[in-house]
Amino acid sequence: MNETFLLFGVFPYAALAIAGVGMAARHRAPATLGTRSSEFLEKKVLFWGSVPWHYAILAILAAHLVAAVAPRAWGGVLGDPRRLVALEIVGVALGIWATFAVALLIVRRVTTARLRVVTTWVDWVLLALLLLQVASGTWIGLTLRWGSVWFLHTAAPWLGSLAALAPRTDVASVLPTLVKLHAIGAFVLLALLPFSRLVHALSVPIGYLWRPFQVVVWNRARLAPGGPAPAAGRVLAEWNPEDRAFWQAAGQRIATRNLWISIPALLLSFAVWMVWSVVVVRLPAIGFPYTTDQLFWLAALPGLSGATLRIFYSFVVPVLGGRRWTAISTASLLVPALGMGFAVQDPGTSYGTMLILALLCGLGGGNFASSMANISFFFPKEKKGLALGLNAGLGNLGVSVMQFLVPLVVTSAVFGGLGGGPQVAARTGQQLWLQNAGFVWVPFVVAATVAAWFGMNDLASAKASFREQAVVFRRKHNWLMCWLYVGTFGSFIGYSAGLPLLVKTQFPGVDPVRYAFLGPLVGALARPVGGWLSDRLGGARVTLWNFVAMSAAAAGVVAFLPRGGQGGGFGGFLAMFLVLFATSGIGNGSTFRMIPVIFSAWHERRAAPGGREQAKKDAAKEAAAVLGFSSAIAAYGAFFIPRAFGISTGATGSPAGALWAFVAVYLTCIAITWWFYARRRAEMPC
Repeated sequence: MNETFLLFGVFPYAALAIAGVGMAARHRAPATLGTRSSEFLEKKVLFWGSVPWHYAILAILAAHLVAAVAPRAWGGVLGDPRRLVALEIVGVALGIWATFAVALLIVRRVTTARLRVVTTWVDWVLLALLLLQVASGTWIGLTLRWGSVWFLHTAAPWLGSLAALAPRTDVASVLPTLVKLHAIGAFVLLALLPFSRLVHALSVPIGYLWRPFQVVVWNRARLAPGGPAPAAGRVLAEWNPEDRAFWQAAGQRIATRNLWISIPALLLSFAVWMVWSVVVVRLPAIGFPYTTDQLFWLAALPGLSGATLRIFYSFVVPVLGGRRWTAISTASLLVPALGMGFAVQDPGTSYGTMLILALLCGLGGGNFASSMANISFFFPKEKKGLALGLNAGLGNLGVSVMQFLVPLVVTSAVFGGLGGGPQVAARTGQQLWLQNAGFVWVPFVVAATVAAWFGMNDLASAKASFREQAVVFRRKHNWLMCWLYVGTFGSFIGYSAGLPLLVKTQFPGVDPVRYAFLGPLVGALARPVGGWLSDRLGGARVTLWNFVAMSAAAAGVVAFLPRGGQGGGFGGFLAMFLVLFATSGIGNGSTFRMIPVIFSAWHERRAAPGGREQAKKDAAKEAAAVLGFSSAIAAYGAFFIPRAFGISTGATGSPAGALWAFVAVYLTCIAITWWFYARRRAEMPC
């Protein structure tokens, strides 16, 4: 009896037996078949963790079940490569969603004292196992692609043989080690099910289907008589999120709807903005005779134009309205997406045309400034950190989504004859549909534009001319926060744009497209965490220690670089860059949490008696302008960091010089954060 037979032929039955006996025992005490909900102890974070977790994990389990029970039907669905690619993308997205959600639930229990008291050791073990299970499944989906297909020929027959009481361990033995651990982990969770909170999964309230109707009386907070109420149309005449009654009665629902329409629009903006970072890697293979320096220019120019556009976009929302501008700016993404799709099909397209298209991709970069300014108006001060973190963090995720999706869609005729014919790679003979890198975003951009136009709102109270907003240029803290945000977001977007080509030049034997999406993914997911931590610990404290970590990580990257074309370690190089991306994401969230607090405190200190309401309005308008303007200045990182890598490599043969310059920038950010915001007697503690 070998190890494989014990793990895949015996253990599954043992786990089922333990689960069965445990459930029988628990059903003898029906009152214990609940989740022991902790909603009364902490509700806000629970919502963001529990709701996404349940939606994602139920969809994932349903897909596993269908593939195991009906493998032939599932194989028929996967017969079309377009459906296969779509399902792979959806599966990975759900895995990322579930991983983030369960990680948030763990952080919630760790950081909330009342929850730690009621959390048993079984709960901790269960949460850790759930995190490992969904994280390993997501990693499998990212690194062992086309799992939907090989699942049918390995895992599905093994599961079927277990049901037939004739376990085929030979099928399971050929699986990669990580997949084996993932499969065993599922049965470990099954064995733990009766003895943990997961038991509620088997107490489905089927009786609700035929029980009498239940009368529910809502006892919600009402607006005060005569108080302001939001208009039913697209323009909200009155908006006061700081009024708790207003917020609970109607404000929260409207603000949340605007946020969840804004997020996908911003995600698409980042995807189109950074798409050249992946496309340039493929251009030489299909016949475009560009030098390395020309390719670096194509990767860097969207950053230059996007950063410049952000300066203007920062002030547009109070002039034209958030709904109207979100719809217009999202629709503008169709120009570079379609233009690129047609241009890359002809190797004779001039380099000047390519430069223009790269500049037009900057339209996506500009959208960030207006999106953040718009969302900042909708939420009260104590919720801005998380709201801005979600908008920016999930929006930033567009870079990772693009770097993961584009390498997949360019390998097949996703749009059939409508999308044009393939290009042939000169050395390998592989067929590529590089035009799909642009065309794939078109239907999503159209949908996001329609959703923004009909689903979002303009705020009458957020109206302001450019002259009224331009006062921020005289505010010292505007320029200080611009520099801090250069250190965080400038790093995130610059590394996102420059990393694929940097990997290609420093580690020629590594395919950069396989790993390029990981950094932006980590940074985007870390951004809401930075906002949430700042809501609890203070933005300045989080920002200060975050820059310390960024300095160490940048020095770590230098340590793993090749020297003289020899040595170097790609594993360590990639790990240090992932730390840089994670810390840049946390810093993005913490700095944007600092800005509203700084300007709110600044105006309240100077408010005349009876002028607090006007001070709040002025603070909101100035904070929104600073959010946009600082994002504009920081976005130049998308241009300067790739150029710095190119210049340093051209002058010295190594990007180490550029990285040491970045360390120097982080040290200045540490000094500014400590002196103005983090020390005991700081000018503006936040």
